[in-house]
Amino acid sequence: MEEIKDIGDFASYMDVFFELCCRHELQAAEVSAECLYLLVKVLPRSATPVLASKLPLLRNALECCTNSQGSRTASTIQRLLLLTLTAVCREQRTGHYSNRQSSPHLSGADGSALMSIVARLKNSSVQAVADAASDSYLELQVFLGQT
Repeated sequence: MEEIKDIGDFASYMDVFFELCCRHELQAAEVSAECLYLLVKVLPRSATPVLASKLPLLRNALECCTNSQGSRTASTIQRLLLLTLTAVCREQRTGHYSNRQSSPHLSGADGSALMSIVARLKNSSVQAVADAASDSYLELQVFLGQT
């Protein structure tokens, strides 16, 4: 097993974090979602391009935790994933990347599926999830060029 030397090394484990977000062990899923969010907040320039290229995985994780709605932990995971999505889209829009043309884009199907999930979460009975989904929806529209 490789040694993690600093927080930047966590970015190489994003696939694992997304996979853990889909697990039935909600506490592990919650910690994983929090790791993703913290990565994009603490290391936006390093984490954002990697996360943006993995939005289909974020879509899958959101879909998984949306299907297990009802628990407080599931709502927390949804909120954290939505905050991550918002941060990634916002950083892609406002970040100072040297090569903007290398910005990753979702396929039409992935983008539509992600928009659909986020739109459903805008109607969540948990206000924090609904608010996070509303912000994500607006940022995602800009990211996908739909505004």
